[in-house]
Amino acid sequence: MTFAAWNVISAPKVLSRTPNDHSQPITLQHLSTHIISVSKAGCAVGNAVWGAVIDCQEIYVAFDWQEMRQGVAVLNDPNGIISNLSFVNDDGDEEPLLRQIVGLARLLHSTPWQALAVSEAEKQRTTRADQRTSRAEQRSARADQFIARAEHHTRSPAPAKAKPAPTNISVRPGHMLRAA
Repeated sequence: MTFAAWNVISAPKVLSRTPNDHSQPITLQHLSTHIISVSKAGCAVGNAVWGAVIDCQEIYVAFDWQEMRQGVAVLNDPNGIISNLSFVNDDGDEEPLLRQIVGLARLLHSTPWQALAVSEAEKQRTTRADQRTSRAEQRSARADQFIARAEHHTRSPAPAKAKPAPTNISVRPGHMLRAA
């Protein structure tokens, strides 16, 4: 299943108790990772969506990430994790925003999102390298064809053209020769 990051905002809100060391953990499953761009240095920028089902309700967690260098993925903004999951305390009240952010960050920390992001980035780099190689091979083939045509034309020179007969042009001193 592919789920776009921007769809998370429109998903129905799901309330869940704040996870602690004694509660049943929420196990997120990878839904999608998209590469948005790859820099000239080969570092990728992308987003990912993870999800789970809690009490027959689907939850989604989406975030943006980037590679600091090839093979090292980090969250773009740990405060920018979006989700339809909202944590509630023992009294059923929603937790403050800071606790929501910490809870979502802890959930992401329990997943292998970095390895999957780096894997997708590597696929993108390989694809781009193959495309560059293919384009270079095409340019080389066109250059070879051009050279072959040029060599063909130089091997069979055209017959020499007759030179026009020289004309006598006299210019009086102090006058300029003008082209007709």
